[in-house]
Amino acid sequence: MSNPTQLHGKVTLAAEPFGFKGEKERFIAWRQALQLYLTAYASYFPDEKTKLIYLLSKISDQGTSTVKAWKENVLTKALDATTPVWPTLSTVLTDLAQVFGNPNERSQAVNEIETYKQENKHCDEFFSHFTTLMDKAGYDATTHFDVINRILKKNLHSRICDFVIIQKDLPKTFAEWKTQAYAWEARREEFQLDERRKRE
Repeated sequence: MSNPTQLHGKVTLAAEPFGFKGEKERFIAWRQALQLYLTAYASYFPDEKTKLIYLLSKISDQGTSTVKAWKENVLTKALDATTPVWPTLSTVLTDLAQVFGNPNERSQAVNEIETYKQENKHCDEFFSHFTTLMDKAGYDATTHFDVINRILKKNLHSRICDFVIIQKDLPKTFAEWKTQAYAWEARREEFQLDERRKRE
């Protein structure tokens, strides 16, 4: 496979992430560089397995004993001849954040996400920051859905929550919460547009 950065000729959409050696102070920068690279060259990483293989290749063999042991543990399970287990990228990033992330940043994010309210923010703004806080707090959308579900019920705009509650099926995933919230916002904007037209 050719280097993904050659895909657009002389234009480099994203630089390759550096090899992570287990330094907690560099973890956030490494993770962001990795995610940016996987997004920029998504066609080269069509599934979870290829993304995870690339991630593992960017964990340096010259790293700390902790990061080398972590990598060896994942590879041992993934390459088991009898019952190979390949975790999802999201699961791996969450696990890495818990092991190598800044513990102070994580606790700060956990506290902030509990109090981060939508109020008058548009859904784009709210969910963009909420997702960032989830990442910093080490919350996976699937594994920690019960926590996320509880937080959204109290922190989303009250009218959105009322709208969601009257629906036939309550959200069972973070993605469904976002879909319902955006649906309410679209209806509100359509109503406001109709009201403006009536006044003209």
